[in-house]
Amino acid sequence: MPDPPAPLDLSAVFGRPGPFEVEIGFGKGRFLINAATEWPQTCFLGVEVRDVLRDYVALRLARDELLNARVMQADARQFMHHAIGDGTLRAVHFYFPDPWWKKRHHKRRIWTQDLFRDYERVLEPGGLLHLASDVEEVWETLTALAEQCPNLVRAEDSVLPPLCTTNFEDKALRDGRDVGRTAYRRV
Repeated sequence: MPDPPAPLDLSAVFGRPGPFEVEIGFGKGRFLINAATEWPQTCFLGVEVRDVLRDYVALRLARDELLNARVMQADARQFMHHAIGDGTLRAVHFYFPDPWWKKRHHKRRIWTQDLFRDYERVLEPGGLLHLASDVEEVWETLTALAEQCPNLVRAEDSVLPPLCTTNFEDKALRDGRDVGRTAYRRV
């Protein structure tokens, strides 16, 4: 049986030491681009399963000359499990995951206890897992999954400022839907 792949050397990927943060499912990249612009000292890696969105955001990052952000196409579950080493990240951003409404599509939902255990594992002590959703069922599941991780504690004071909203968040607010947003700190 082959050895599992070695975790990414994020210092080599960015050509400098961290801090490193990962956004899972960056969509059109609004949060990723705004965060990279606002915090140039932080290295941001976006992971998206759809190649068309990866390419779109890569072009925007190049256009804006944001050298502290990279994007890649990958399944978040495999990526977090194999590509990120223990205690490597200052933050993970997991915003508005696809609810996959139809029962036959529920198997596509990436929000699982295994993924949250990987979030817990890859965060450095004091690191933050940021969560947001406008779908009550999803929100309740996300927070329940985080609560089941013994080394994650709710950190309400660590929610990002409004500067870093996503397209989905703005649409939900325009449509009058509540948005759940919180963070969990790695202890």
